[in-house]
Amino acid sequence: EWEHAVAAYDRALAVNPRKAEAHTNRAYVIWNRGMSQAARGEDPSADYQEAVGGYERALAIDPRDANTAVNLANVWMTIGQHRRGRGEDADEAYGRSAAAAQDALRINPRYAPAAGQLALIQKARGDLKRGRGEDPLADYAAALAAADVARALRARDAGTENNRAIILKAIGD
Repeated sequence: EWEHAVAAYDRALAVNPRKAEAHTNRAYVIWNRGMSQAARGEDPSADYQEAVGGYERALAIDPRDANTAVNLANVWMTIGQHRRGRGEDADEAYGRSAAAAQDALRINPRYAPAAGQLALIQKARGDLKRGRGEDPLADYAAALAAADVARALRARDAGTENNRAIILKAIGD
């Protein structure tokens, strides 16, 4: 259960509050608990925000952890999708997601998951603009550029190729 895992990480953090890995893992559990709430039609906003805080604490302790930065990008992307699904503004969340993915690439320029996540974020930003009747092509071009970086870093990866195809389809629509 979610609560048992959270409690276990809380105990670990009580012993060593500077253990970045425990903050990261706790945030991951909280984020997933939030997604489970969303799937049941409940409001996951508090859990998503708590997960953001956990990832930010982990990065404050270990600012060179590209994986945690990508996880932070994923949570902000999830927040943006949640807000968009409720008819709320998702620009801020997508912007924070892009910034976290870019941070991950600054930490490790060869980290393909960061480039892949940035591609998905930029595509979502383009979709958001398209839905408002604005021109999405600059965002789609940025998404394709990031997808090409991910492709160069992770050749012959089906997920990378699938994401690239989704972006190309959006450009063609």
